[in-house]
Amino acid sequence: MRRGWILLLSLLLFACEAEKKELATEAERTSYSLGFTIGEEVAKGLEKTQIALDAEAYGKGVREAAAGGGTLYTRDEIEQTLLAFRQEKDEQDSRKLNYSLGYAVGRDIVNGLRQNAGVEVDPDAFSLGVKDRVTKTDGRMNEEEIEAAMASLKQKMIARQQEQMKARGARPNIGEMAMKNKEEGRQFLSENRTKTGVVETSSGLQYKITREGSGKSPSATDKVTVHYRGTLLDGNEFDSSFKRGQPATFPLNRVIRGWTEGLQLMKEGAKYTFYIPSDLAYGDRANARIPSGSTLIFEVELLKVN
Repeated sequence: MRRGWILLLSLLLFACEAEKKELATEAERTSYSLGFTIGEEVAKGLEKTQIALDAEAYGKGVREAAAGGGTLYTRDEIEQTLLAFRQEKDEQDSRKLNYSLGYAVGRDIVNGLRQNAGVEVDPDAFSLGVKDRVTKTDGRMNEEEIEAAMASLKQKMIARQQEQMKARGARPNIGEMAMKNKEEGRQFLSENRTKTGVVETSSGLQYKITREGSGKSPSATDKVTVHYRGTLLDGNEFDSSFKRGQPATFPLNRVIRGWTEGLQLMKEGAKYTFYIPSDLAYGDRANARIPSGSTLIFEVELLKVN
């Protein structure tokens, strides 16, 4: 199956782009270590996927996405190409496919780490690390150096997450913060259930219908393609496929419980707003954008049941 291996394959493709021989800076050494560490998973993905490589087109896609400027193909063309690849359609323009895969990496990895964790990835060093691991080439850093670089990267990401949480007024004690957020969530949901158009299920999930659909409804074992926007109760947006310009496709039984339950209420073409209590979302777990114990609000448009 090609699905699930797009990102892994893309990382290997980009490894063909550059042959940096020296890792002179900390950023290069960290990026190389990151690529080398995940190289094993890339190799596993390659066993399941075959594609004609165009390193020039792929590299152009990575760089144009990371730069955030003009693109060789329109965003719609890129997304349609990626969707066709996920659906295992073989008749495709090889250059456009390579460019689109590279674009996905530049957007999702390089920009994602920069924006969410404050980490700058050197794409050349990163891809070289992947290539060395996949081709079983002796590493340009030894095992101890790679482990130290990865530990340092992890500490930087944790520090960034803590800074973001403090900026939102989060308490340093995670347990206390979760209790506070859960209480705020209970108060919000108690008031929200009385509003016109809001429906509450037996689990505590609340939803409001913006637009009904007329297509199929998914089961818990189906894959779905959706557009969505997620916010905290204070209106702070933590994720949006609309902003990325790309709908998301995933198995419905691999997401938070509120999504698994809620999307089964929808039909293709429908648009709902879900109000998801923390025990149907991420519970006491926290990340850089979602504090522990948070009640979440999602605007979801169901595009397709796969």
